[in-house]
Amino acid sequence: MGVKSATAFGLSSGLEPGMVLLNTTSFSAVSSQSINDVFSATYTNYFISLETDASDADQGLNMRLRVSGSDNSSNNYRWSNGYVVTDGTASVTGQNSNGLGNAFRIGAVSSSARNFAKFDLFNPFTAEETGFLGQFFQKWGANSTTHFSGGIMSVTTSYTGFTLIPGAGTITGTVSVYGYNK
Repeated sequence: MGVKSATAFGLSSGLEPGMVLLNTTSFSAVSSQSINDVFSATYTNYFISLETDASDADQGLNMRLRVSGSDNSSNNYRWSNGYVVTDGTASVTGQNSNGLGNAFRIGAVSSSARNFAKFDLFNPFTAEETGFLGQFFQKWGANSTTHFSGGIMSVTTSYTGFTLIPGAGTITGTVSVYGYNK
């Protein structure tokens, strides 16, 4: 039995099997960062990677979906975020949107170290409920926190982009958006 190539299984020959890089944006000391016109009918689901440098404060990091250059800032977001804190005694805790909020909570950023996130967006361009699942790693001092988050929209709007919004202050980093091949 011979070895089959990735294309024999319907996978692209891009950086990751089945994924195509659509956009990479670097930003520095911003109070929010919008990524426009990355979602289209070409792809149904998307992978987003994010690295941030130390921010100017320990804070939550939120995401809003957007279309035509405007954020959906209405109370249409339902999310939950569980996290494990490693501080010598691992503890698990969590939070949620307690109903509908005006953004997804995707994690938190630290004022003392780099932070890393990866998450998937499901159906942002199609007129269906958009969902997300993700992981976020935050290091602060000698401790670290790993966030596991997910959420869904209560409306079926077609979105073309998103905005990253720190809870306070500014963030610096790089975000990349990939489309999953159908």
